[in-house]
Amino acid sequence: MIDHILIYADDAARDAAWPAPEDNPPSWTDGERSIMPTRIVHARASYDAEGNETSPEVTAPGSYLVIRTPSRDAEIEAMAECIIATDAGLMADGQPYVLKCSLQPETVLGQVDPVWAGSPYAIPVGSPASALDDWRV
Repeated sequence: MIDHILIYADDAARDAAWPAPEDNPPSWTDGERSIMPTRIVHARASYDAEGNETSPEVTAPGSYLVIRTPSRDAEIEAMAECIIATDAGLMADGQPYVLKCSLQPETVLGQVDPVWAGSPYAIPVGSPASALDDWRV
């Protein structure tokens, strides 16, 4: 499976490019593409013993979308909005798995949330994007 992470300026731009079906499900398919709006989390909220928030959740700016395909999708990879593309099969085999990363090298990587069930993203959360260079195909 190939996982693509796309970024848009805001939800309206994302939704215009990838409109959800009328019943507005949390994820949907378009042919062989599985599509899900997501966010990038840099820090989870924390709480004290009484349940009061002591520090807020920190998310990356922008509106994100993950698209899963059974094989490489040149159309998606060519999009400027596609900032990361990875190959889950290669990652599972311990091989280089990063097909594309267009982030600035110093960009701190966050946690994709949510992710496809049973599919951990092989992104070194908290590391700079340059950490992915060692895993480029």
